[in-house]
Amino acid sequence: MSNLEGLDLFLAIMVALLEPFLLTLCFNYSLNFFQSLHKSDDHLANKNKIAATICLSLFFFLPVVFFIYTLIKNG
Repeated sequence: MSNLEGLDLFLAIMVALLEPFLLTLCFNYSLNFFQSLHKSDDHLANKNKIAATICLSLFFFLPVVFFIYTLIKNG
């Protein structure tokens, strides 16, 4: 099994740094979504719901893409 080098190492670091950031953004947009629902602001609630969904899907999708990339590259 080969070690991570060059671009692989850079991508691994980026995924590791983006994961907590995306989870924090998702949590923030989720709280803003509930606050907007409480204020009955449907337009802002819809925007926050979409942003939270995008952040959460990226949170789960990025590591899978990186794992598949490393599997394909390393054979």
